Amino acid sequence: MTKRILTYLLFMLFTLFFHTTISAAQQEPEPTDDTKPIVVEAKKPNFTITIKSNPTTGYRWFIRSYPFDYVVPLKHKFAKPTSNLMGAPTYETFEFKLKPAAFKAPHQFIIRFNYLRPFEMSGRVEGKTFRVLTNGAT
Repeated sequence: MTKRILTYLLFMLFTLFFHTTISAAQQEPEPTDDTKPIVVEAKKPNFTITIKSNPTTGYRWFIRSYPFDYVVPLKHKFAKPTSNLMGAPTYETFEFKLKPAAFKAPHQFIIRFNYLRPFEMSGRVEGKTFRVLTNGAT
């Protein structure tokens, strides 16, 4: 009887440890704060913008406008939801790179996104605007 209880306790402890380790590995990404500027340096011209999303509802983020003379979109990806429930929210991450011309003088760039269902011609359109700053030549 004691051996059975000990085996059960060890199993529960292992399960708890394993679940905690997996949960820690699936942490939610930190969304980009659209009230603060994103400062980019010439040494690290790449930057990301992460926005909370729920693609299972048909909504997703689209880049509405950006200064294409200075900014290059590199990639877009969805984070895996931390929950297996249907309709669980997740995050979309957009990676950008500033061209060398963006660092010749201090610049402020605006990148705008729309959150919409692409199959609906009319309906709710939510937006977010992000400011990107460079300090120019140093």
